[in-house]
Amino acid sequence: GMKNSESIIVTLNNIISRRAGIDIVNEGLINDEFFGPKINMTPRDLMLALYDIESALEVRIDDEFILSGGFSSLFNIYNYLISE
Repeated sequence: GMKNSESIIVTLNNIISRRAGIDIVNEGLINDEFFGPKINMTPRDLMLALYDIESALEVRIDDEFILSGGFSSLFNIYNYLISE
């Protein structure tokens, strides 16, 4: 089953922040796009973060969600995960 929501946020933040080189929650960027000017991740880093998230949370993030642009901010991913 899915872990509680606070631990999901912490896990997402740890993984994505490590790949992005910026603490997304601390910097108040949970709604900012990963490719936007403030976070400015590379596609490669985002792809690696995706694999890290799937592995750490033991989930499979749907290709449709990714291809439709859903995998674009920490808040979007969080909402996707808690609604699964």
